[in-house]
Amino acid sequence: MSARGRRLAPWGVAALALVLTACGGGSKSASKSTIPAGQGSSASSAAGSATTAAATATGGSGPFDFCRLITQAEAQDAVGKPLAAGVSTSGQSVPGHLAGGCKYLSATFNPQTSRKSLVQAIYLGKMTRSQFDQVTTGPGKIETKPVSGLGEVALYAPGLLTWFDQGIALTIQVVRDDGSSPDVAVLTGLAHKVTDRAGDLR
Repeated sequence: MSARGRRLAPWGVAALALVLTACGGGSKSASKSTIPAGQGSSASSAAGSATTAAATATGGSGPFDFCRLITQAEAQDAVGKPLAAGVSTSGQSVPGHLAGGCKYLSATFNPQTSRKSLVQAIYLGKMTRSQFDQVTTGPGKIETKPVSGLGEVALYAPGLLTWFDQGIALTIQVVRDDGSSPDVAVLTGLAHKVTDRAGDLR
């Protein structure tokens, strides 16, 4: 990987799950999403519709509460404000492969920015490294930077971190209601916890 990193589709988190569904396991090229990363309220709406529309409340591995990946307290620490209880949704990234996530939102909008704080952890499903590379490279993508010490490969953009680890792909997104995002160290710390808790999904 070059020092400049890769270009990542501006999907927000759950939009990448839709990309994976459209790819049918990586056999087609990834489509560009119009969801801008870091748009708290719009990204959260897309996340909810994406994971809900993906399939049913069970996937290839059976029921899983995706709010086990990140706790409400951890999410609140990341944005520095109270958040409502997490909403766990699940579906399938490709046939027979469970995908899903947990979304935490602040109860009210920031009156100055019309945003809500948003924290999401998304399990994008089982895949090969080549499939992961396919959906995180190519034209029409936003710039990312490589992050060391997390999985086999990890890519960072403000408020967004996606990584591949031993056959699974995961993403977290953290956006505060003022539009700011925590630094990469905060996201990486959360990502390590998410990786550990995703062990049951391997």
